[in-house]
Amino acid sequence: MREVGIGSLKPGDLIGLDWADAWQDGRVPLEVEEYDFIWHEVGIFLYFAGSKTKHLVLAYNKAPGTIEEWTVTAIPVSLVKRVLLIERGYAEKVLPGLLRKLGKKVRFKIPKRMRHNPDCVKVWQIELP
Repeated sequence: MREVGIGSLKPGDLIGLDWADAWQDGRVPLEVEEYDFIWHEVGIFLYFAGSKTKHLVLAYNKAPGTIEEWTVTAIPVSLVKRVLLIERGYAEKVLPGLLRKLGKKVRFKIPKRMRHNPDCVKVWQIELP
């Protein structure tokens, strides 16, 4: 495992990401450190997308004992603090055909516009046949 530049990622790479996110609370933080909220994710890099803001699209599997359910999220590249390459080409080595299936499902299932429903969730789950 090694730290890499975000531009060196290839579809199917198993990666670890540290990325900043917004937070909300019922109080104003007193310490400067309390403003930094960092997520740590491990998943399969799929692709970059976005017309106004470049996003890194990541698939990760959280259901224990199954490889059929995947969660897909898009993280603005500007919020990514660190990228760790765990294994290059992991998806095809371990689960041949998975990357093609994920890419096909993701690209057709993600809504292109969500302005009609501002409360909709922006993390999608897909099930593979």
